[in-house]
Amino acid sequence: MRIVLEQFLPVEAERAWPYLSDPDSMNAWSLAHVRAVAPGDGGESGSVGALRVVTLRAFGREVQLEEVIERAKPPTSLVYRVVGGAPLRRHRGEITLAPEGAGSHLRWEVDFESPLAGVDRMMKLVLEKQLRLSLEKLAQTVKQPAPRKSATKSQFEEPTPSKELWANAADILEKQRILASRLEDAGDPKQWFARVYAFVTEEQLALCRSGEIAHPAWVLRIIPRFHDYYALNLQRWLGLESGVAEAHWRSAFRAMEQGPRWYGDPLTAISYGLAKGVRAHIEEDLPRALADVFVEHYAGQCSFARFRADYLLMGNVFRRASKRMLERMPSRHFPFVARIMTPWLPPEGHDAVIHRRFYDIPRKRRLAFERGERLAAWLLERASVPVRATISA
Repeated sequence: MRIVLEQFLPVEAERAWPYLSDPDSMNAWSLAHVRAVAPGDGGESGSVGALRVVTLRAFGREVQLEEVIERAKPPTSLVYRVVGGAPLRRHRGEITLAPEGAGSHLRWEVDFESPLAGVDRMMKLVLEKQLRLSLEKLAQTVKQPAPRKSATKSQFEEPTPSKELWANAADILEKQRILASRLEDAGDPKQWFARVYAFVTEEQLALCRSGEIAHPAWVLRIIPRFHDYYALNLQRWLGLESGVAEAHWRSAFRAMEQGPRWYGDPLTAISYGLAKGVRAHIEEDLPRALADVFVEHYAGQCSFARFRADYLLMGNVFRRASKRMLERMPSRHFPFVARIMTPWLPPEGHDAVIHRRFYDIPRKRRLAFERGERLAAWLLERASVPVRATISA
C-alpha cells in the first residue's frame, strides 16, 4: 500500500525542518503523538539513527509504532522506517522539502504492508486521513517560531565501498560455504550452524547491493570480524589452532555435537545447537565486532547511533537465512503436523515460534547494539579519544 500526500508550507525549508524532524516540534501539529526514545548521530533526536515512538488512534484503540530515522539530509529529506509495534511487515516513510514560491513544497510518501489479510486497506484509510489533517495543521503551525533550532547537518558522508572491501567480503563468504560443505560431507552436526552463517553473509551482501543499506561499507567491514571470531574458535575447538576456544563457543560447539544424543527428535536437536550458536554470536561476538569496527573506522567522524537504522534493517537477514536453512533440511526431520502447517504460516508465524521456543533474536540483537555502544565508549576512553563526539548521550 502507498500513501502520497503533498502540502504547501508558507515558510522556507530551513524553517520547516524542525517541525518535521524533532519530536517536540512535531507534537505541535501531528494528530499522532511522537516521543523521542534514543538520539541519533550527534545526539540529535532528528538525525540518522534516532529512535522514536509514535502513538496514534486506530480502530478505537491506541497503536504504537517504533520508528528509526534511516536517512536525513537537512533541510530537504528524511526517511524513517517502522521497526516495531503494530503488525506491519514493512513500513517506510519518506519526507521531502523543495522550494516553491515564497515557501516550500512538502511531499510525504508512505509504503507499508501488513501480514494480516484485509488490514492494509483499513490502515491506509486511517493513516491517510490522520496524516492529511495533520499536514493541514502543519501549514498553519510553521508560521510560528520553531521551539528548537534546526539540526546541524552531519559532515560525515561514508564513501562508496572499495573493490577491496567487496572482494574481502566475497572471500569470507566462499570460505564459509566451503566450511559448511566439509562439515556436511563429514556428517558433523556443526554443519547446520555453519550453513546458517553462510546464508546470513549472503543475505547481508544482497542487502548491501540492493541500496537499502545507507552504510554498506560499514556492513562489509563487520562481516570479516564476525567470521574471524567464529573461525578462530572453531579451529581451536577442533585442535587445528593453538589456544582454547572461548567459553561461549565451547558451550555452543558442545551443544551442536551432543544435541543428537540428548534429543531423539532431530529437529529439536538441531534447533538446540543452532540456538546456542546464535546466542554465542549475538551476545558475545556481535557487540565487540560493532565496537571494534566503529572505533577503528568511524570514531570522531560520527556517532555510534548513526548505524542503528542499518543494524535494525539487517534483522530480516536472520529471518531469510533461517527460512533457507529450514528448506534445506530433510523433510523427515519435521513432525507430520509441522510439515502440514509450515507452508501456511506467514514468516511472522515462524518467527514467533522460534523466538518463543528457542531464542528471541530481535530482543537480543537490540541489547547487543546497546552493549556494543557501551564497549565502544570504554575502548575510546582507554585510548583517550573524546567520547562525547562519537557516542550518543
